[in-house]
Amino acid sequence: MQDEPEVLYPDPGLWTKTSLIQLFYGIMVNLTSVTFGIAFSFSSVMMPQLSKVDPKITTTMTEETLIGRLIVGLGCGMGMIPPRAYVTEISLPNMRGVNGSFPSVGIALGVILQESKSSINPDAGNIALGFARLIVGIGTSFLMLKVGRRFLALVSSLGVFGAFLLFGIFIIYNTQPSAIPFVFFFAYIAFSSIGYYPLPMLLIFELSPLQIRGIVGGLGIATLNGTTFAVNAFYLPVRSLIGFANVILAFSILSLLGTFYVYFYLPETKDLTLQEIEEFYNERRPTLTSQRRIRSMQALSRQLGSAESRSLMRIKSKSFAR
Repeated sequence: MQDEPEVLYPDPGLWTKTSLIQLFYGIMVNLTSVTFGIAFSFSSVMMPQLSKVDPKITTTMTEETLIGRLIVGLGCGMGMIPPRAYVTEISLPNMRGVNGSFPSVGIALGVILQESKSSINPDAGNIALGFARLIVGIGTSFLMLKVGRRFLALVSSLGVFGAFLLFGIFIIYNTQPSAIPFVFFFAYIAFSSIGYYPLPMLLIFELSPLQIRGIVGGLGIATLNGTTFAVNAFYLPVRSLIGFANVILAFSILSLLGTFYVYFYLPETKDLTLQEIEEFYNERRPTLTSQRRIRSMQALSRQLGSAESRSLMRIKSKSFAR
């Protein structure tokens, strides 16, 4: 009885039909993120009525902000979860990073659209920062085809650390008006768009078990938004207490601590199927190594009648070393 032929399952390239179909669906689903960016950059959905000279609704500025942000928060909070879970589940390992990072690109695009139309004289700084985040976000999406999550996270955390450290030192010693702070802030936006913005949302859904992916994803996004709210709420009191320069330096220290966390604890999920990730955390798989890739390379080596390739030996040695 003849052995069944080995079946190869290589990851398709970017410009193949399979990948382009996934890319198309990923873009379509993530277009919802554009509306989140528009909503986040707009202070209230009731602003036209509230801004009239003699409005029927009388409110204070604080009440206007709370009303607008409450409505925006409820809508965006519920709408941010399904697209990310859907894109994570329909994408093959090679395209999951690309499609999973598109929500950050969509939000940046929404901010640009809203700020560009907000007035006759729009805030050029906000538009420029939005463009910077958009361009770096698009670049990061395609970097994920070649580079692992851990590497991008380390570059992001170290870059933010360096930008804020230099920014804080500059504030302490600078005595003249300068455009250099904008350079540091642009550097912060660029480095954070490489990892801090896209990766948390992506990893939340990659590392969550299938049965509770929606629940865990919702809790993760709620925690992220709650942390963002807390930082924004405490920023002004802390700045008044320790000064703006020390706040910036504190951000740099926190980013450095994040670097250590990423290095020691963040798992690498590139090229892994969702099933392989889940089996590792269920203790049914010893390492986070793509078994599909190893089997494909072994079968290819046998078909070519050659010894194991160096890349295969390197993958297997890393697997056993862990």
